Amino acid sequence: ARVWNGETGKMEAFLNGHTDEIWGAAFSPDGERIATCSKDGTVRIWNAKTGVPQRTIQLRQPNVWPDGIVFLPDGQTSVTGRNNGSITFCDAIKGQELETLDVHQSSDEFLGK
Repeated sequence: ARVWNGETGKMEAFLNGHTDEIWGAAFSPDGERIATCSKDGTVRIWNAKTGVPQRTIQLRQPNVWPDGIVFLPDGQTSVTGRNNGSITFCDAIKGQELETLDVHQSSDEFLGK
């Protein structure tokens, strides 16, 4: 993933570390960090200005990957939507998975596949 300056159009940082497709990215509310999620089953936290990795969170459910991510307003907690219909809360400061909730059916179940 790359971070671009919207005013200058110049690349600011290159986020190198995921081993599969990146499915989501989000800035922390203060703009200091970026969270990315990947089909490799990880959430990674980066310094938004330098691109230096700060934390890697290996999610516990195998073969279930995050496909979207946001920061909560506290700037400490990230939330990922997962391809099986669950959501996972992670502590972006400590670098750990907190809790996974099954909140709805996966898209395949919803579509009757």
